[in-house]
Amino acid sequence: MSHSPTKLYCSLIIEKDGKILLVKEAKPEVYGKWNQPAGHLDDHETPFECAIREAKEETGYDVELTGLQGIYYMSTEKEYTISFCFKAIIKSDHQETLAKDILEARWFSRKEVLQLPKESFRHQLAIKRLEDWIAGKN
Repeated sequence: MSHSPTKLYCSLIIEKDGKILLVKEAKPEVYGKWNQPAGHLDDHETPFECAIREAKEETGYDVELTGLQGIYYMSTEKEYTISFCFKAIIKSDHQETLAKDILEARWFSRKEVLQLPKESFRHQLAIKRLEDWIAGKN
């Protein structure tokens, strides 16, 4: 039996005034789905560097990492996924252009996140990270 490859990802819980910044995906296979800013680690990149880069690309903001919310694991028939989920704040309100694979970035309160249907999120891992954020897990 062959083992599936392991993929390393980073994601961010970016907070401001009690709200979280989510991004709406533009990729065809997940078009219109909400997610935290996230992406895979590039070669020779640390999870910290990945998180800062993905935040800038997907939200247009420079961020400061403030902690680690958790390390998440997901397994499919194709791969194992390990996701480092960082807590972060924006450094300034200056927002640059979003990456082409992002339709929009929007701030949500906990109540607004809870009102979104589960099928509006990219995957189960995004839902788990948000449930932990809502529960106040650090």
